Amino acid sequence: MHFPQSRDAIGSINQKYMKKLILLVTTMLLVLPSFAQKGKTYAQSQRTQQGFAHLAKYNDEKYYPYVDALMHDRAIQGALKKLMGSDYKKYEQNTQQVDITDALVGSDGVLHAYGAVPHLYTISETALIIKPNGSIYVAVLEDGKQVLYYTNDKSMARTLPKEFTQWSSRFSNIPVVYKSR
Repeated sequence: MHFPQSRDAIGSINQKYMKKLILLVTTMLLVLPSFAQKGKTYAQSQRTQQGFAHLAKYNDEKYYPYVDALMHDRAIQGALKKLMGSDYKKYEQNTQQVDITDALVGSDGVLHAYGAVPHLYTISETALIIKPNGSIYVAVLEDGKQVLYYTNDKSMARTLPKEFTQWSSRFSNIPVVYKSR
């Protein structure tokens, strides 16, 4: 083994290895956050190829308050942000509380979440349906003036899902703006 004889030689070796070390650490910092997401396993926080296989967990009381759990689910929020673009903020602002009169996820694996700003029902509300296959339907009642509707299901781009009928019946005179991309 050869050892450098002078400080300059040691400095150049250290510099050479330091650059590699910095590259390695930078790469790790970019990759590791996707594996360690707020106490969830990688599989729980990712949208699967088949859709959202993890939805049934939201019937477990340990996820109460449900609005917090839903708003921190990276797979759901990432899909909503992609679908809604800049209007995602409107969804977020109008979902301060989630209605829990029924199970959030039915036996069919479909998540139904109806949210609102407390004391502003029929003015600031949201409706969300996510199917295990990845189909998403989301509506935002914006200031009691219009309903913004988004879906990634092309066959439903111009029609509110039947599951939204009861929800929207309380403000049926308000226009629906179909904004699916």
